[in-house]
Amino acid sequence: MDLNSDHSYTLNFNPMNNKFYSFMIVFSLICLSVSCSKDDDSDSSSNSGGGGSEEIPESFITLNVTGDETGQFSSDAIASLSGSGNNGYQLIINRGPEDAADNTSFTISFNHKTSELPPQPIPTGSYGISSDEEQELDDGNFSVIFVNFETESSFGYEADGTLNITESNVNYLEGDFTFTTTSFTSGEEEVDVTGSFLAPTTW
Repeated sequence: MDLNSDHSYTLNFNPMNNKFYSFMIVFSLICLSVSCSKDDDSDSSSNSGGGGSEEIPESFITLNVTGDETGQFSSDAIASLSGSGNNGYQLIINRGPEDAADNTSFTISFNHKTSELPPQPIPTGSYGISSDEEQELDDGNFSVIFVNFETESSFGYEADGTLNITESNVNYLEGDFTFTTTSFTSGEEEVDVTGSFLAPTTW
């Protein structure tokens, strides 16, 4: 990665910072819609449509951060699918809303963009990780944003790594990831992140 970029990204958690502000709005809306949809579906123990009931394992996303910043983070997780044929689709795997009020130390979001509705269940396999600016529609990659609220740092300016979906069904996605990314604030701070997830689907 070129850490000597002339780009100047100033985050400092200013609400007027477009990228961070937009990310937080999208994240809040996803959490709200997931919470509502889960309440509506509370009478059903499975969304498989195949008859019977299948218990969904408890969701999680965990990550270990090393480099210019260090830390261990964990939360519940969700996988959501949004969009349309006109504007494209986004498959998002991120931290869920269940313990957000008690654990405000971080958030993380992986975003996969396609022009056509992804097949369901989502195919298992290895996917590249890139920055949002480098990501192109249908390139097969996930972009990533990781925010450490404890240090007021946001990462994802540059990113390179792999996200593996090891199990996929109509109820949840399971897998792991490893990537290296630089900060939006200066582009000079770099961290290595490894982790795993089990994210219930919300579509």
